[in-house]
Amino acid sequence: MAQKPYDTVRVNIQLPLVLKEEIEGYARAAKESVSEFFRIGALTRIDALRRAEQERRLVTAYEAMREARGAEGTDWVPVDLEGWE
Repeated sequence: MAQKPYDTVRVNIQLPLVLKEEIEGYARAAKESVSEFFRIGALTRIDALRRAEQERRLVTAYEAMREARGAEGTDWVPVDLEGWE
């Protein structure tokens, strides 16, 4: 059965004590729970990784397009719009 976006699970992780205390301090200052702090952090990291992957794919596609154009050696060809209406 597929999980709904609001389904949650308990996760057990190990952290250095000093890191745990720092996280609790930042979460408290932001008036959020430690769970919310981790959720936001995880979503932020996932978003950054997705963006990096998308950028990598775009660069790969643009490079393939440039190679496909072959010996032209230019990305853009100037166009004279004079006389166009």
